[in-house]
Amino acid sequence: MAIIKSLEQLFLLGALTDDHKLADPVGHQMARLPLDPIYSKALILASQFNCLEEMLITVAMLSVESIFYAPRENQIRGHVEQMGLRVASCGDDMLQFRRCLNASFFLNAAQRQPDGTYKALASNQVVQIHPSSVLFRTKADCIIFNELVRTNHNYIRNITRIDPLWLLELASQYYATQN
Repeated sequence: MAIIKSLEQLFLLGALTDDHKLADPVGHQMARLPLDPIYSKALILASQFNCLEEMLITVAMLSVESIFYAPRENQIRGHVEQMGLRVASCGDDMLQFRRCLNASFFLNAAQRQPDGTYKALASNQVVQIHPSSVLFRTKADCIIFNELVRTNHNYIRNITRIDPLWLLELASQYYATQN
């Protein structure tokens, strides 16, 4: 089942074709990056959203145990530069950065429910924002998350508020077919 889920994720991220071959160019680019597929996709899209500088920092932080381990960012930067991706900053335009996160982390979207919990849209699991999150008390209507932690509850961490309409706009390959 895990292999099927992994193949489904790669297909939805645009890395695989219908006949399970690497898609050109996205699948080949993602395969060159020594990262989780969702992080690879985020970096590739960040070049198009002109926020690759910020995404490099974010992916480096999310892919190591300690956020103070800087060599990881330099390693990833080297890979994306070899691929010819333009490393640019979005400056103060965090909207572009959040839209890029939405376009790559769309499988980790969650919608707030009337009882204050969230429903992970891809899995229909009931999840809650982890109490350590800065968004714990704000209760955004729609969010994307990086990590699901299972304890006595399903907690989501590393979250960002998004506009729910972005899911249809930026991930129509998935959400246009969902109910």
